[in-house]
Amino acid sequence: MARKVAEKRANGIPIKSWQKRGQKAYISRLANMYFTHTIKYLKAIKRLEKRDGDRKRVNQVKRKIVQITKSL
Repeated sequence: MARKVAEKRANGIPIKSWQKRGQKAYISRLANMYFTHTIKYLKAIKRLEKRDGDRKRVNQVKRKIVQITKSL
């Protein structure tokens, strides 16, 4: 497996599991920012809406916020 990953990295092919982990971390970071730094969150969500045409990521962040709120 390590050889396969090294080969992909050498060829410039992105590793899907790393991408997925990074996306989940970004969503969690934005959701936590909603509770701690509201103004910063609003700016980040506007940038995300501008960059993301189908609002998929924005909806994921909002679902994560609801999930955190229910667990409190």
